[in-house]
Amino acid sequence: MLSNNTDCSLTEVKKSSNAIDPLPPDVDRPMWSVMIPIYNRTIYLEQAIASVIEQMREYAAERIQIELIDNCSTNPEIEFLIQRLAKQHRISVYRQPQTVSMVENLNTCIRRAHGHLIHILHDDDIVLPGFYQSLEAALTQEPSIGAAYCRHGHIDENNRQQNYLSSLERSTSGIIPNFLKRIAVYSLVDPPAMVVKRSVYEHLGGFRPELYGACDHEMWRRIAAHYPIWFEPQVLACFRVHSRSQTSAFVRTGKNIVNMRQSIETTRSYLPKSTAERIAKRAMEECALYALRNAFRVLSRGDITATKAQIREALKCSYSLKVIVALFLVPFLAVASSLKRYLEQNRE
Repeated sequence: MLSNNTDCSLTEVKKSSNAIDPLPPDVDRPMWSVMIPIYNRTIYLEQAIASVIEQMREYAAERIQIELIDNCSTNPEIEFLIQRLAKQHRISVYRQPQTVSMVENLNTCIRRAHGHLIHILHDDDIVLPGFYQSLEAALTQEPSIGAAYCRHGHIDENNRQQNYLSSLERSTSGIIPNFLKRIAVYSLVDPPAMVVKRSVYEHLGGFRPELYGACDHEMWRRIAAHYPIWFEPQVLACFRVHSRSQTSAFVRTGKNIVNMRQSIETTRSYLPKSTAERIAKRAMEECALYALRNAFRVLSRGDITATKAQIREALKCSYSLKVIVALFLVPFLAVASSLKRYLEQNRE
């Protein structure tokens, strides 16, 4: 079911490098395609796969496709791990002929997916018991829905729960009303929590290569502009926050905020003309505040390079009063945080 509140033209999508072609009619279609993009990293992969396999034991083999999409890894250890996991579980492996961009590897995940429902699970994230059953029930019972996601949390390198839960969009399972207006401003969904119908990617295209670190945020907004989105209030997925992640590398250069700003500009075309400017301005302010929260976090760890990058990009997004106040609070909060950590570590 398409929204009438968007001027987004799909003609360019059909001609672009992120177009997703429909599958031939004679292809066998499982219900699920769980696609796991990988590149060199081995440390969390086995845990990510185990979180899927544990839930898929109840499914007949023909209802599931689990595939690793290897971006032409150069780490010899990963080949041995892949071979062992493929033999041990119902897993197939596709290796890129040469290393491509992260976004192109994600779009390869979509193109190689045969399932009606696609879940792209990054190799460092996990899903919790009930994820697939809950979201399948929603997406198969309500034909108008384009995607569904669950409430989710963050974990660290050692699987410890962090002090974060995604927002509770509604207290019961169901379609989120006026979701585009919220997700156009706030980054509400981390990748492991989202499931999308393959037919939706065929209609709207895959991830946009130019947005790189914010390609997922833009994709969820694009879907919300055209389809209802279902929300499951149970916490059924975890996004891992750690120093080895691509996100952490982007924070040091400020590229995460550059990409978010580009994503907001792209999203303008999905919004009603009467509210696009106001919503985009709010989104830019929220992006700046997010950057300053990052600045506080990295400054409290002593990372001056990352702090400067986040502040610089924050001020390119917005100079609102909220942003200026938050900017002046960053050093004071960081010092207080560092002092608190020092006292805790030296407490007898």
